[in-house]
Amino acid sequence: MPDNPDSTSVAYRFELPDGTSYSFTVSVGARPLERTVSDPPEWAKLDVHKCPHCPLDATESPWCPAALSISDAVKTLGDLWSHQRVALTVTTPERSFVFDDVQLQDALRSLMGLVLATSGCPHTAFFRPMARFHTPMSSVEETVYRATSMYLLGQWVRRSEGGDTDFSQLLPMAVEESLAPLRPMFEAYVRPPGSPGAG
Repeated sequence: MPDNPDSTSVAYRFELPDGTSYSFTVSVGARPLERTVSDPPEWAKLDVHKCPHCPLDATESPWCPAALSISDAVKTLGDLWSHQRVALTVTTPERSFVFDDVQLQDALRSLMGLVLATSGCPHTAFFRPMARFHTPMSSVEETVYRATSMYLLGQWVRRSEGGDTDFSQLLPMAVEESLAPLRPMFEAYVRPPGSPGAG
């Protein structure tokens, strides 16, 4: 692990067929960083289409942290076709991932998931631990598995800090359905070896 968990970052590099490349670096440290964007767009202001459940106050936070966090990528890549093929390299503190030929929209989906989790938005803060162990271009099944595992670990941390754990609202029905194909893999947890009915 890095010596300073507050300085960890993940780098995304998009390379077009003509050799043009664009890079974005996202801080995935333990605490959200104050984002500074030169000449932020008007649509990133907190009061522009503010989410109805947003707890932020525009007098204290004039910019929507989620909108501000994606504004650089939107400005830089906004004129490209979503189905354009790109080469994507993602470098994390532990390793590099190389995807030779992917659609720009899929590469952006991966970047946006990371950026929003680290944006400072109160409603995406839940995903910050996942950002630290980011897996680019992950499938829906992989993401659901990681999110569920992270939630359970979060409940353990909560209990170790003296809080109450709550598993009653752990998984929405859609997530449960996504996890259904994985159930056979957990046979050893349900029926340990040697127990009645174990294979």
